Amino acid sequence: IDKTSVVRAAGFRTGYLSSRVKTNSYLFLADIVQQSLSGEAPGPNWPAPGSGINGQLMDYGMDPTILSDARYTDLIDDALVAVPTISMVTDLANLFDSGSGIYVNAGGDGRAWERPASIELIYPDATEGFQIDAGVRIRGGYSRSGGNPKHAFRLFFRSEYGAGKLAYPLFGTEGAAEFDKVDLATAQNYSWSFEYGGSNTMLRDVFSRDTQRDMGRPYARSRYYHLYINGVYWGLFYTDERTEADYAATYFGGNSDDYDVIKVAPDNNYTIYATNGDVNAWYELWQMCGETGTSSEYYPTVTNETYQQIRGCNPDGTRNPAYKARADIDNLIDY
Repeated sequence: IDKTSVVRAAGFRTGYLSSRVKTNSYLFLADIVQQSLSGEAPGPNWPAPGSGINGQLMDYGMDPTILSDARYTDLIDDALVAVPTISMVTDLANLFDSGSGIYVNAGGDGRAWERPASIELIYPDATEGFQIDAGVRIRGGYSRSGGNPKHAFRLFFRSEYGAGKLAYPLFGTEGAAEFDKVDLATAQNYSWSFEYGGSNTMLRDVFSRDTQRDMGRPYARSRYYHLYINGVYWGLFYTDERTEADYAATYFGGNSDDYDVIKVAPDNNYTIYATNGDVNAWYELWQMCGETGTSSEYYPTVTNETYQQIRGCNPDGTRNPAYKARADIDNLIDY
């Protein structure tokens, strides 16, 4: 193998069970910087550049004005090995089929929009990474728009694909040693690649999480990676722990059934719903703050008595065991 290649292989013999498919990616920097120099599709079965399938914008290759700029041309190779690589390998139809491809139907959500893929972690210094078969979905809210050429992914580790968990310390000694799922995020809304050309948010998310860590607060761990899809460079991404019930059980104790996890739906109404547990405690807190769900007064005045009760305290600020502590105010202030 002397050029960027993805090899998927299995062993077969009459009278025997076939082996599992094994995937290995081989990435050559000299090839990568030459991919799609004119913006052309990188090969057969890739969508044409522009908005070819379901209005999904496709933008291939590195910008030749950057590659040829004297300020950057000698830095590209170093940049491609400055952080680890994740290689995602899947049948292109899983991403780009007009009816079922998750990338060109990025609004699709839930298990029906999960597709099988191989995921490899490759370190440039030969540190041992991993290869695992997993399920892949698109993640995000407004940034799922087809006008955004760069969608983010969520990786699911299920027994139907192979190993039931990813048994690898993605964040070293800083975090958990195994995962059921993890987000592979990127700068999306409010980024250079989508509608807001002057704003690149690639640093903000990770900086905010790391700052919460440095303040001694719970936080989601992240690491930067270069992503390749079937050997084609797809840009800079970063892992993000999925802060749901499994995360809470891992870092706070108990089990996942002990936690409610509340999020906002990616719809125009910003609907609040629970991904784990229910919304009952959330609405109790919301109503104690004076919001009935029908009032036009979105910023009601909360009395000191109610405020202290939200904290689980008497009006003088002393703890009252009969009250639920519904909010960690110091944590909220720091956030």
